[in-house]
Parts: sequence; C-alpha cells; structure tokens
Amino acid sequence: DQLQREQAHLTKNIAEKDNYLEQLNSEMNSLSEMIKREEDLHEEDMDKLHTAYQTLLGQLESYHQGLNRGWDKVRTVFN
Repeated sequence: DQLQREQAHLTKNIAEKDNYLEQLNSEMNSLSEMIKREEDLHEEDMDKLHTAYQTLLGQLESYHQGLNRGWDKVRTVFN
C-alpha cells in the first residue's frame, strides 16, 4: 500500500514536471519567434537606412558638383 502511494506520488510529480517542461518549451518557442520577428524588422529598418544613406550620398555628390561648377563660374568672371 505504501509502495503504491509512493508510486502514485512519483507519477504525479513526473506528470507535473512534464507539464512544466512543455510550458517552458512553448514559452521558448514563442520567444524565439518574437526574436526572429524583431530581427527581421531590424533588418528591414537597416535596409531602409542604408538606402536612405546611399540616396543622401548621391545628393551630396550632386550638390558638390553644382557647387564646384558655381565656383568655376565665379573664378572665370574674376580671372
């Protein structure tokens, strides 16, 4: 009788531990999915920033070319 009670108690504890481990596993999977989504969003943001940076570099180069043409005209007038 004592052995059966102990076995039932152990079986109950094992079931509780299995349930707890399943919950932990589920939480870990949810967190992994959340991290993946955040990483994807971060990558998209970085791509957008890179595109904007490249656009600004192009505009800066165009600005400098225009500025140089303007200075060339000024030099031509004063030479």
